[in-house]
This record gives sequence, structure tokens and C-alpha cells, in this order.
Amino acid sequence: MRGIKLFLITFILAITSFSMTGCWYEEPVESNIPKFEVIIAYDRFGEYIEKSKDYKGDMDILYKEIIYDPIYKAFISGGEYSNLAKGYIGGTIRQIDDMEYKLKLLKKEKVEEIVEDALKKSNDLLNGVDTTVYIFPNTSEYNYLTKDLGGVVGVTAGSGKILLLIDPLNEQWKTILNYTVAHEYHHSVWSSRKYEFEGSILANLVFEGKADSFANKVFPDIEVPWVSSIDPGTERSVWNPIKNQLSSDDPELLQKLMFGGGDFPRWSGYTIGYHIVQDFLKNNSDYSIEEWTKLSSTELLNKSGYK
Repeated sequence: MRGIKLFLITFILAITSFSMTGCWYEEPVESNIPKFEVIIAYDRFGEYIEKSKDYKGDMDILYKEIIYDPIYKAFISGGEYSNLAKGYIGGTIRQIDDMEYKLKLLKKEKVEEIVEDALKKSNDLLNGVDTTVYIFPNTSEYNYLTKDLGGVVGVTAGSGKILLLIDPLNEQWKTILNYTVAHEYHHSVWSSRKYEFEGSILANLVFEGKADSFANKVFPDIEVPWVSSIDPGTERSVWNPIKNQLSSDDPELLQKLMFGGGDFPRWSGYTIGYHIVQDFLKNNSDYSIEEWTKLSSTELLNKSGYK
């Protein structure tokens, strides 16, 4: 009996020790969620609003001093695509009442929480990097950018740098915002991986197609107009003349293809790029998001089966 008691005591102690130090007890696992910071510079915008109301000088100078220069230096400068991003905030905002009203709406709607939630959902599918999202109220000066895009336009300045212009008066803005955040998040993660960008027409088509395909995975119920802007017949008529120019880096051709011009309807390139990637995903279901994100545009096209 004594032997049995000693065995039981030893066994219990062993089990207790194992449960505290082995697989029965799990130490907290460090989260792989990057740091996400969403900024609307209410104080800076407020200063500009107050000073501009009775300002008699050059509004361009005032805007540059209070809004553009500080934000560019703190947020955009140094990004891989800073020249592209700065064009979205470079124009002086003169519609002060419009700006003030939209800032109040964005604050009321807690837009920062919407963006942060979309970033977290995106990170669940593709682990990213520390990311700052800077939000501008989309005033009437910038309506040409957002009016056909559901009230939201985004641009990635580089790894971890996303700029959003939001028009809270557009009925679709909350829905489109989620999708746009996921789209730009993919661009940001792609930039952080330092993958080679060929700079060709094909590279741009696939680059946007990947971002839209990723956003579709994060928010599959959200429909956006630029990925279905042309019907199949029109898509063939656009593809036929450009399929032999895919290695070109002609910026004028790219501009027309993506945004419309000449024989190319608006957003043709976005639709084609999305369909190339979607065909790839249908025919290569074993690839993870990380794996197809890093594929070169040529390899992805060749494996897509896109006709």
C-alpha cells in the first residue's frame, strides 16, 4: 500500500508539474497584429479653418504652411510612391464651410474605427506591417476624384503609408471605404515585401488586379464598379490591341487603359487586371494569398488561363 501511495503522490506531482510547464499550460502568444494608426488631423484642419475665415492673404501659402507641408513631411515624404500620393492633397482647399461640415460628419461617424476594423480584417488574411492611414475630408475641390468611386479614393505612398479621401455625403462611402482600405492595404504589404515591380503595362494590370482580388476576399459582398466596367465583348476588343504591348512602359497608354481615353473605356485596365487574377485563382486554388501576391505578373498571367 505504501508503494502505491508513493506512486500516486509522485504521479500527481508529475502531472501538476507537466500541466504548469508543458502543453497543458499555454503561455500567452504574442499577437501578430501590426500597429495600426488612423489619423484625421482635426486640430490642424481646425487651425486652417479658423485662420482662413478672415484671411486676406494668399490662400495657397496658408494651406501649404498649415496643411500640406507638415502632412507631407510627417507622412508622405520618403514613401516609395510619395510623388503619386502628394498629388491627392496638393490642391488648396478653399471651400472652408464644406470642409468644416464634412469633418464634423466624419467625427460623428467614428470613421477611424471603421478603417481600423477593415485593417484588422485584412491582416487576418495577409499579415502586414505597422501602418498609418491618413484621412482627408473630400471637399468639392476633390469631387472629381471620388464622385464615381462611392465617395472614397485611396492611394498608397509606400509601405505602411495609406492616404484616404472620404466624402461622407456620398451614400456609399461606408461600404466602399472597407473595400478601399483592403485594396490599399494589399498595395502597402506588397511594398513592404520589396518585390520587384517590372513597370510594364502587364505589371500595372496585375498589380491592381491582385489588390482588387484581395479586397474581394476580405469583403466578398462588396461590389465596386471598376472591376466590372466593361462587358466581355468590349473586354476582348480592348485586350486584342494591347496583348502585344504588355511589356511596354508607355505612361500615356497606361493612363488611357486604366482611366479611359482613345479606344479604351474608363477602367478597362482595372477590369482586365481583376479578371486575369480571378482566372488565376480559379485555376490555381492551391496558392496562398502570400504566394500569389509575390508572383511576377508574367508568371501569373501564364498560369491564369486568361483568354
